[in-house]
Amino acid sequence: MADALTVAPPSRTPPLRRWRDFRLIPAFDKDARAIALAQTRIGRLLLFAIMLVLARGDLALTATIGFGAAVAYLPRRRALLMIVATVSLISFGPMLAGGSPPSPIAVVDTFSIFAFTAILLAIARRTGRRGPFARPVPTLFVAIGALATLGSLPMLGATFQAIVWSAATTLAASMWFIAYALANTTGRQAKPAAQHLGVLHPFWGSTTVPSGKGAAYLAKFEARTDAELAVTQIKAAKLLLWAKLLLVAGLSFHALMHVQGGIPTLAEAVAALAADHPWSRTLSIEAIPVDFIDNLFSLAVMGHVFVACCRYAGFRIPRNMCRPLEAQSIAEFWNRYYFYFKELLVDFFFLPAFSRLQGWPARMRVLAATFCAAGLGNYLFHFFRDIDLVRTLGPAQAIIGSQTYAFYCLLLSLGIACSQLIGATSASSQKSSIGRIASRFRVIGFYCLVSLFAYDGRTLTLQDHFHFLFYVLGITA
Repeated sequence: MADALTVAPPSRTPPLRRWRDFRLIPAFDKDARAIALAQTRIGRLLLFAIMLVLARGDLALTATIGFGAAVAYLPRRRALLMIVATVSLISFGPMLAGGSPPSPIAVVDTFSIFAFTAILLAIARRTGRRGPFARPVPTLFVAIGALATLGSLPMLGATFQAIVWSAATTLAASMWFIAYALANTTGRQAKPAAQHLGVLHPFWGSTTVPSGKGAAYLAKFEARTDAELAVTQIKAAKLLLWAKLLLVAGLSFHALMHVQGGIPTLAEAVAALAADHPWSRTLSIEAIPVDFIDNLFSLAVMGHVFVACCRYAGFRIPRNMCRPLEAQSIAEFWNRYYFYFKELLVDFFFLPAFSRLQGWPARMRVLAATFCAAGLGNYLFHFFRDIDLVRTLGPAQAIIGSQTYAFYCLLLSLGIACSQLIGATSASSQKSSIGRIASRFRVIGFYCLVSLFAYDGRTLTLQDHFHFLFYVLGITA
């Protein structure tokens, strides 16, 4: 009887779990009433108004949201609208952002790369991806290298050289979009050419890393019903709001650290030491974690805006960055930090290498494929992205000058490979709260260390960066 009358003490949620469950922006995408409202005309107008308010003052982003609404609400014209939106924003986006109107050469380059890609897709579809189309990335590397070599020949006239280099840089900027398109021209994931052209530098924004990969990947996340579209667009508004909040936080952090605190950027600190006018050792040390946080803010804001605009158009793709500071291992951080760049390296370097090394032991196979992706693939991506430096510096200096970034790729791939082999992520659930926090600081410390060498310029040498490392460690004066 006493047991029946015993009242159990109220359960208490651990403080750490309460903190993890806290949401600054409510989960409207899980609220049935909000989802139902977003399917009505009033709800769609309200979401559109919210997106425009968040884009206030940014004409390019406003135009992107307008195109996104058209793509989302006119599904039968989606492929055509995406091509129109992409071409329009490639051509006039810089002008809307405050730049100058597009030059005739820029317009020609835009239409040329679309025509070139359409021809490649038609040939690949007819040949069934045989010959050079079976391996689009090496083929595009060779094509860009051939154009760079041709443009460097001294016997050619200046006009012809300018045309060739324009073609080389345009192809380099579009390389990975074309590669994704060629990789999905046949087979079960094959898509019509119009869909591939619609995401050639997609209108929602992208760097040379395709946000949303290609048409086949986007199709997996396309909203098929009104309810799915409502949830996707609510997520878009939430993510764009989060991007704006992070932008304010990033600008405030920059002002606090660099303007009021007088801390230099990492690039400034390394360059000052190389010029024999170093900042104090204390400020140089502080520049390392501050630069790490600066990069987190800038990449998060940029990626969130791209993904938010893609989601508003009806594609519920994953975030580009998702809570990287919660990573328990080096490999997990790499997966959370820049998702679509990681996916690019996995798709075009890790998986091909892994499949070709079938006779190798499992661990050696993972190790070799990781070095191929995070090491070789990472280096080649950045070298060909900046192919115009071959023109300005010459081939030899462009290659020699990239030694610092090559060393960074070596360190990064070694860290990721060791992390995968150790399997820190799988064991993270068994750690205590203090153990998980310690793991996070170790991961952050690793990336702060390797960021000393994440320099893709050509002015400073590898020796300059080692000199800076020894300086902050107190080994040299």
